[in-house]
Amino acid sequence: MHSSLRQSSLSRYQPVNMSPHHSGLSAALQAEKIWLTHHVVLMAAVVLLGLGAAASGVYWKAIQISAYVPKVEASSRPQKVVNIPALAELAQPESTPPPPAPVADEGLSSIINSWVANHPSINWSIAVNGLGGDSRFAKVNAEKKRGLASVYKLFLMYPLLQKVPLDQFEATTINTDSGTHSLKECVDAMLRNSDNECGVAVGRYVGWSNADKQLNGLGFTQTELYSNNGTESSAGDAAKLLGELWGGQMFSDAQRQYIIDLLKVQTKRSGIPAGCGGCAVANKTGSLEYINNDAGLVYYADKNYVLVIFTDGAGFDSFAELTSQIHTYMSG
Repeated sequence: MHSSLRQSSLSRYQPVNMSPHHSGLSAALQAEKIWLTHHVVLMAAVVLLGLGAAASGVYWKAIQISAYVPKVEASSRPQKVVNIPALAELAQPESTPPPPAPVADEGLSSIINSWVANHPSINWSIAVNGLGGDSRFAKVNAEKKRGLASVYKLFLMYPLLQKVPLDQFEATTINTDSGTHSLKECVDAMLRNSDNECGVAVGRYVGWSNADKQLNGLGFTQTELYSNNGTESSAGDAAKLLGELWGGQMFSDAQRQYIIDLLKVQTKRSGIPAGCGGCAVANKTGSLEYINNDAGLVYYADKNYVLVIFTDGAGFDSFAELTSQIHTYMSG
């Protein structure tokens, strides 16, 4: 291989005007010199490249060392405190105070409170509510749950009308313990004459527990027609029902007028109606042993109001006396 390189080098650098002897020797020396020079240059280049690579490695290693940041556990790092408003504060609009609770009328409250204080032997529950534009009201023990007696028959009218439309009362029959009657006949008997057979039959027909469910869903929270204590409610719930009957959303106009017309001619008139001269009263009484109740709508000119009196046995003549005092104030 070396001889071929030498021959190649010799042929390239042979001078033109030399003798054959001198030219051959000079060419060989010249070729040898060139060959050595090439090898020295090549080796120097290799050495320089190696040194450069080593230097580069050291340089990059130095950069990595200088840039190294030791890991710190999250728990040992100081926490930056940032004050951020609570999400609830961000989400909630500026609160507005609730409307003030209705305040009972002082004059009316004085009448019924004095009455209760002057008749301590009787347990009274009383509710009086003005109707229409009259916002006056007063109450004593109005949320107390008590026995309803026959006032429950008035509460049955809402679930009954949900089951049977008013215009089908006459064509619909219902069974009582003594026979079969049209629904219209039974409703008339239980509201106008407080007939017990028809009241029980209507309760069975609509379902006592179903009636409770519907009434409770409408906000009559003290009303329970199907309980171990018999039918129960409060003066407040009875007043709410009469208010709905007068002008609420529970009944249509035709249903409302039908019920009120029957209550205006019901036969038990010695309580609220007797104490309100010149008034039209649509009321429903309830009487059992140790229970006397009366609940009615009172109409007097443009002064309309609800009056409910529940007791553990007060006489209806005392109801009339109390009604007279309340009516004098409400009609003034």
